[in-house]
Amino acid sequence: MPVAAVHGKSAAVFLGGYDISTWLNDVDTAMARDAAESTGFQSPGGAKTFVEGYRSGTITAAGIWDGSANAIDAIIDANTADVTNPVLVFPDGGRVSGAACALSSGPITKLERKSPIAGVNIIDFEAISSAETSPLLRGKGQSYVAFAANGNGTVIDFGADGPTNGGGDVIVQIDGTARNAGSVSVVIQLSPDNSTWATVATLACGFGAVAGQAFPQSVTMRRYVRAVVTVTGGATGNYLVTYGVARY
Repeated sequence: MPVAAVHGKSAAVFLGGYDISTWLNDVDTAMARDAAESTGFQSPGGAKTFVEGYRSGTITAAGIWDGSANAIDAIIDANTADVTNPVLVFPDGGRVSGAACALSSGPITKLERKSPIAGVNIIDFEAISSAETSPLLRGKGQSYVAFAANGNGTVIDFGADGPTNGGGDVIVQIDGTARNAGSVSVVIQLSPDNSTWATVATLACGFGAVAGQAFPQSVTMRRYVRAVVTVTGGATGNYLVTYGVARY
C-alpha cells in the first residue's frame, strides 16, 4: 500500500489565539495511558494482566527565540499562568477542512531559553494536558479560515466513528489583527444528520486582537461539525478562524 508521506515543513501550532508556527521548527505530540499490573499467582496462560489507569498527554515544541514585542517569548510568558492553555497542532498545516489535529488544554510546565555559542537562541516549552478533564486528543479541524462577513465553515464529517457518549474537546482560535473595526463571534455546532444543529462552543474576538479557548465537552459528540461565524462592524480585513474538535 502506498505511503501518503507528508513533509513536516507546513506544520502549524496555535497557542492561546496566537499562531506561533513561524518561530518553531520542531513539535511533538505524545499520548500515554497508565497500565497498572494486576497479575496474580497462576495467571491463565502465564501472561501478565493489567488494569487501565489515567490518560495523559504532552505537546512539546522548540524553535527560534524572539524577544520582540508580541513574539514567541512574550506569547508563551503570557500563557504560563493559564492552567487551561488551548494548544492546537496541525501536522500538515490544517488548511483543508477535516485536517488531522492534536488538541490539548492544560498548563505549560516547562519553558527553557537556550543560548548556544555556535547558534541562534532557542526556546523550548512543554504543555501538559490534564488527564482528568481533557487528555491530549486526536481530532479534526481547519486552520486559517478567512471571514470578512457572516458565513459558515465547511462541514466536517467524522463518519461512522463520529457519535460518542463520552464527551470530548473543542478548541477555537481567532486572529483579528487584520480587521479594521468591529468584532466577530465564532460558534461551533454539532449535528447527528447534517441538518439539525446544536451549539457547543462560542468565542468572541474584537478587531486588532486575538482570542483562544478550550471548551471541554460532556455532551454526546455528533458526527458532523461546523463553524458559524458572525461579523459585526468593520469594512476591511479578515478574521482568521482556526478550530479543532475531538472526542474521547
